[in-house]
Amino acid sequence: MPNTRRMLRQTILTLFAGLPLFCAAADSAPVSEDARPECIEAVARVRVLAYRPRPLGSLGPDEIVMSWTWDVDVDVREVYLGNIPRGKLTIGATLHTEFNPELHQPVFFLTRKFGMWYVSYVAFAARSRAGGYVIPVYWPPDEDYLAPQGWLPHDYGRWLRPVSYRVSDVEGFSHTYEDEDRGAEWISVRGSHVIAKRGFSTGDIPAMLAERRAVECVSDAGGQAP
Repeated sequence: MPNTRRMLRQTILTLFAGLPLFCAAADSAPVSEDARPECIEAVARVRVLAYRPRPLGSLGPDEIVMSWTWDVDVDVREVYLGNIPRGKLTIGATLHTEFNPELHQPVFFLTRKFGMWYVSYVAFAARSRAGGYVIPVYWPPDEDYLAPQGWLPHDYGRWLRPVSYRVSDVEGFSHTYEDEDRGAEWISVRGSHVIAKRGFSTGDIPAMLAERRAVECVSDAGGQAP
């Protein structure tokens, strides 16, 4: 049985380059201590066009900023949830670097924050050989390692299904697993490629989020999502 916590930590560190890190942004309001999850008000598959990190401003000699606010220009290719236009859009994100370019189909879970759409969580999809897009799942989900916490439905397991997809869309995941992981419950290894055995359809995302969107969450205005 693989050490899924190690696998997940390794994946976050080596692949999710640019995964939003929810530290206080240098040019934004302080992070709230509210324990409620952020409201996920839109979900879309995008193509990233450009990254524009905002200025950090002056820092003291002993200050280090690990992540701060960036403007990310995207082309919205497909909308799964929410009132968000297709086409070019600028989205805010708290990043420390760019996303891994080997992960070709980013799916942005978005909230309203600082007066604009803001990245709350990122998953990476792949084109399904049966049509449409799927999000491969390489390890059992663990809310302790999800940011933001609270979007994962309690019945997550029932949405998983066997998936067959274009590995080239998630090429970056091929370089994070060691020989001990071959034959693991959640993955198979074919040559240099790591293949997830299960995943979920991007078309199922609204239904998956229905449970969580019914609970109280934090929106830009401090209230609940519509």
